[in-house]
Amino acid sequence: MLRGKAWIFPVMLLCLFSDGAAADPDAASLEKYLANARLEESRHHYSESMSWYEKALQLAPDEADLHVGVARQLIGMEKLEEAFESLNRAVQLNPKHAEAQSMLGIYFQKIRNDFDSAEKHFQLAIQADPHYVRPQNLLGEYYFSLQRLEDAREVYERLCQNAPDAYEGHFGLGSVLVKQNENESAVRELETAIQLAPDEPDPHRILGQALAKLGRREEAQEALKKYQELKKAQNDLTQLLRRVRRNPDVADNWFQLGGFYFKHRKERKSIDALRRGLELAPDRAAIYGLIGVLHLHLKKADLAEPCLRKAIQLDPDNPEHYNNLGVCCMLQRDYPSAADAFKKCMELGSKDPRVLNNYQSVLKKLEEEKTP
Repeated sequence: MLRGKAWIFPVMLLCLFSDGAAADPDAASLEKYLANARLEESRHHYSESMSWYEKALQLAPDEADLHVGVARQLIGMEKLEEAFESLNRAVQLNPKHAEAQSMLGIYFQKIRNDFDSAEKHFQLAIQADPHYVRPQNLLGEYYFSLQRLEDAREVYERLCQNAPDAYEGHFGLGSVLVKQNENESAVRELETAIQLAPDEPDPHRILGQALAKLGRREEAQEALKKYQELKKAQNDLTQLLRRVRRNPDVADNWFQLGGFYFKHRKERKSIDALRRGLELAPDRAAIYGLIGVLHLHLKKADLAEPCLRKAIQLDPDNPEHYNNLGVCCMLQRDYPSAADAFKKCMELGSKDPRVLNNYQSVLKKLEEEKTP
């Protein structure tokens, strides 16, 4: 049974209602159903999300987007044949629905091993939306796997032209060029792919192959080392995401995912994951403190402050929360509050000299403000 990345699709924006939605009860209901469906889908609550999509379909049964939404939830529940039927209904209603055609291509390739049908649906998706990266990348990968290098090269060159900021096109083209021994050109494409997606491991691996062929062995070894480092991080992330998808109501799964993003300096993703966890376990002081620190990293002291005060409310004897609050207040030029926070931090036993230095700096600022 198919699992994992092959069936991950973005939630495409559904524009099914007009500016007059508030005046139209059906349109207002449809808007509400879609908002709830997207919310539950983002939480990996596939059954709940599907129920909202089905309610929306009662109001708009001929909207292809809604059938695709149902298909995504069925895939999440591993009901692949039912998902196939929903996708067929979508393309009957709208043959130019790029996402539906792309998903059908994946179904025929991965489930039925019907590569001719897969190719047809990928091409239909590309015709429907030449800027849609996923079907072009999948078609290129399909040709590459069959050693149809010229066909793959054509697909990836077109992708680079239609979506120059998509790393997949440059990576795919670089991979083809390595096979065709055009290694100087391959290096340029692969370096572009790395600039566009620095956390993706595979461009580093193929870059190492191209550099080795050019005799640049030290650079090749560095590229391979970077690949191994990124691949481990990718595998760790895959495991964390799998836990979240399978058990979305376990707070610690979200907290671990947020911790991973924090470690890898993905502040916004970390905040989103941690907040999801707090919805399930709202009494975790350390999580509020971490979200506050993340907002400080993003230079959003106004957003950090309520998180840090909540952390103090839940865990009033932790000096670290007071230190972070002091820094937050300093950034907002609220020196009296900063002084109080640093003082409390030291009273609770902090011996960190940086806290004392900050406290003295704040007292100096307060003295300067008193000076006419």
